[in-house]
Amino acid sequence: MLLCQPWNNAYYTTYAPALSFVSGETRHAFPEASAKAGMENSNGQASAIKISVVIATFDRRHILARTLPTLFQQDFPADQYEIVVVIDGSSDGTAEMLARFSPPCIFRYIEQPNQGPGVARNTGIKAARGEIILFLDDDFLCDPGLLREHFAAHQSPDASLIIGRVLVDPNSATTAAMELCRRFDDSHFPDKDFQPDWPIYTSVCSNTSLPRSTCLEFGGYDENFSRMAEDLEFGFRLHHVGIKLQYRAKAVCHEIYDKTTAQVVAAAEEWGARNDLLLCRKYPAYRSHSQLAVDAYWVRPRAWIWRSLASLYPLMRNPLSVCSVLLDSFAITSRNIGLRLLIFRKRAAVLAGAKKVTGSWKALAQQFGRSLPVLLYHHVGPHIHDTPPELTISPEDFKRQVKWLAKSGYHSISTSQWTQWCTTGTGLPHKPVMLTFDDAYADLCEFALPILHEHGFTAGVMVVTGLVGKTNEWNASGGAGNHKLMTAEQIRFWNARGFEFGAHGRTHADLQRLHCTQISNEVEGSKIDLSAIIGMAPRSFAYPYGQYNECALQAVRKNFDVAFSVQEGLNTLSSDLHTLRRTMVQPRESLFEFGMRVRHGKNPFTPLRIALSPIKKLFSRRGR
Repeated sequence: MLLCQPWNNAYYTTYAPALSFVSGETRHAFPEASAKAGMENSNGQASAIKISVVIATFDRRHILARTLPTLFQQDFPADQYEIVVVIDGSSDGTAEMLARFSPPCIFRYIEQPNQGPGVARNTGIKAARGEIILFLDDDFLCDPGLLREHFAAHQSPDASLIIGRVLVDPNSATTAAMELCRRFDDSHFPDKDFQPDWPIYTSVCSNTSLPRSTCLEFGGYDENFSRMAEDLEFGFRLHHVGIKLQYRAKAVCHEIYDKTTAQVVAAAEEWGARNDLLLCRKYPAYRSHSQLAVDAYWVRPRAWIWRSLASLYPLMRNPLSVCSVLLDSFAITSRNIGLRLLIFRKRAAVLAGAKKVTGSWKALAQQFGRSLPVLLYHHVGPHIHDTPPELTISPEDFKRQVKWLAKSGYHSISTSQWTQWCTTGTGLPHKPVMLTFDDAYADLCEFALPILHEHGFTAGVMVVTGLVGKTNEWNASGGAGNHKLMTAEQIRFWNARGFEFGAHGRTHADLQRLHCTQISNEVEGSKIDLSAIIGMAPRSFAYPYGQYNECALQAVRKNFDVAFSVQEGLNTLSSDLHTLRRTMVQPRESLFEFGMRVRHGKNPFTPLRIALSPIKKLFSRRGR
């Protein structure tokens, strides 16, 4: 379920004037409406209309002339559905054209000043008399069974919000904008029913239906989102209160896509950043799915490239527009180039708009652009015979690395601080870093944790909970040297001093090789074991050997807030909290190489080290 957090006052104070908020609440057209109204007409009598089709339109007379007849020819009783068209300030003679229609079903149109699709759909909701409201775009060609499929779906006791299939009409003009829309539809609307999930499918707009009583009860569309994203906002609000989704593949519409590339980019420039910031503020859990959470915007070296391009975007707008027009003119040979150019223009427009709204790159980066290196260690202490050398860091090297972090201005953070920032955009120091130790070796209590504590650092220690106080038995078959593991008393001692303890399975088993029931025992069981030791539920989990499959991932999502893999790289707002990246610190690395790991989430010189390793061994043997 979507986590809806309170509005952030600091964010509101900073950005409210620029975003022109009306208030922190949803602004809709019928706050006092009763859910009962969805079942009655104006005379208080039960309505015989089963479905009301609501269409908002603006200057699309030529399109409506083609699409409305497909609604008049539905395989559904004509006396049980109505069509309500809301003309949102059109000046192209739409009303005069609609007045000439005489369809078999109830047909009405309402004129109002141009206020955007959200306000127009609210007008349609108020005017509708059906038990179910089906929202359609004005450019949809409807299959004959569309209403029948939506109505049948609502007969299920669990039905609340029904999403139909949308495809681009093959006769649409071939442009980059059309191609982008087609690829989106093909990837998001399959030909088989499935269970959709938030946030990708949570949109109350194109080919979606829900009870009118639900629309009234939860306020319809938020009119603060007057031009874009009003459909997403309404969907998030419904998701938050537990409204369930269903996807109906046989409820098909074909979109006559006639928007030009210029129109798509103009909409992104004018409303994209504003509404994305509004959504993130009203629904903090959406932040990681925001257009502004793209890794490329914030991870070096691409970050400075995007920042430079977005800064120059106002100067590039006209030349890029000319290029798009030319590429659309040669759609067959240059479609992919035009598509890439369109995607770039939309991203640059949104990024430039977000910088303008927030006031500076620094303010924007504070909200969306923080990155987190997570350092992975295993054993810190004297080398033990037969132990893989890459798993041991000497105490001297470790101390130098901690001093370098402190001198360079880094601050260690906990998993809760990272999740708080991902959710709210607050709570991170200027230069965050996270340190983790897998396996919970007892030597940490002598050689690592005291050094961290002395310098004001904390860390996460991942415990193999079935072997607490024993040795690393999972390595016994490989002939590795025995390492003592931390006892329950040691775990409690360091936990009381601010160190965070997470689970690493019960037996350090490779989860990819286990059945789902065994995975559940390893994951959930380790949570139970560690909870008994530290007196609280652990928040984090580290996959043994860094390996997981879908079953393991689902078990971890169910039991832990955060989980760590061994994939290298920096973590950003868009990173999956249950597959966070880590970089494993290697022995005998220089501080320069260590610094590269911290700054970039990996040591780019590692491949060179591996390539030169045989040569170093050869010279070492000759020296003997």
